Amino acid sequence: MGGNRDITLEEVTGVADRLVAAGVEPALRAVRDRLGTGATETILQFLREWRRAQERRAVGDLAASRATESRLRGELAHQTQVTSEHCAAMVPLTAERDAAVIDLAKAVLRLEYVPCLETALTDLRADRDREREGRTKAEQEVTALTARVKDLQKQLDEAQARETGLRERLDQAQAKKKLPPRQKTR
Repeated sequence: MGGNRDITLEEVTGVADRLVAAGVEPALRAVRDRLGTGATETILQFLREWRRAQERRAVGDLAASRATESRLRGELAHQTQVTSEHCAAMVPLTAERDAAVIDLAKAVLRLEYVPCLETALTDLRADRDREREGRTKAEQEVTALTARVKDLQKQLDEAQARETGLRERLDQAQAKKKLPPRQKTR
């Protein structure tokens, strides 16, 4: 891999979007491999921002879906009224037939719109669940990486302590070497 050059939020989000489009989880390692460079903390920070933006987008889509549903319900009510008026104007009906025609028109209009709304809502829920899953995986990766960093720091501290001890022994051995040799006594 290349060196740790500065990377941008746009680069990370672009890679994350391409990974999702390819059906791959945009995890830290996958993003860094695609970028070929970048500091782990920087990539993690940008991935967190990307995930928050994805969550906001899903919430916005859900709100838009609810607004669309509300608008369609209003349109359904209007179409039902128009249909009823047209039917009533065409043929004089008894009250019982009139009610049956109105109920039938309502049912037909509902049947036309419900599948679209259900599909949109199912898609939004699936997106939300994928985002939650991605966030959970990222948090798990951060926890694992934090533990690994602590372990490596401990190993480094131990190695530095051993090095210090060895240097002291070396200094002592060199100091002893510089002393004049003892005379042997018989």
